[in-house]
Amino acid sequence: MQESILAYRRLRYLWVASALAAIAIIAYAFHAPSEPPNGGTWLGYTLGGIGAALILVLAAFGRRKRAYSSRLGSVQGWLSAHVYLGIALVVIVTLHAGFQFGWNVHTLSYVLTCVVVGSGVVGVWFYLRYPGLMSQNRAAQTREQMLGARRPRPAVRAPGHHPRRRLPGCDHERARPRGARRRRFRAARRPRPLARRAARRARWRCG
Repeated sequence: MQESILAYRRLRYLWVASALAAIAIIAYAFHAPSEPPNGGTWLGYTLGGIGAALILVLAAFGRRKRAYSSRLGSVQGWLSAHVYLGIALVVIVTLHAGFQFGWNVHTLSYVLTCVVVGSGVVGVWFYLRYPGLMSQNRAAQTREQMLGARRPRPAVRAPGHHPRRRLPGCDHERARPRGARRRRFRAARRPRPLARRAARRARWRCG
């Protein structure tokens, strides 16, 4: 049975993402700046750097899944890290902002980040749910079994029916009825519309 991307290597990247989020939460809880928490404090810059590094790692997944000959980890492991680290990114950037939101470009960046991560979570839900439903719909058949079911079955002939055989030395074209041969001969001699038009022009010029 294929291992799920969420349970890859015994939830390795879930533990990594949980550790990052827990460290960020503990550091934020014990941080006591002289001003309200924001991205301009030393903790804000630290969390901002960690968030930027996570964004680069998440963006590198798109390049890794197209590098088929790369040996830098498996695509399944990269996808598992992409899911869990993306969720941890939301926690880190929220603490980086210090819950200071307003009508500015920083809040816009935060909202877009949350939208992207949320769409990724929905995509993972579809990715894990619908292949299982498709497997149930096909009754756990393999690809060979499904292709075999789509092949046309040989026609069942009535008992006593014998197909017409071609006898050696027999001219089957001459054995056809005379009316059929006459119609084919007339159709072959019948001029096509373009040829008929060209013949009319030739007669008109000669006349």
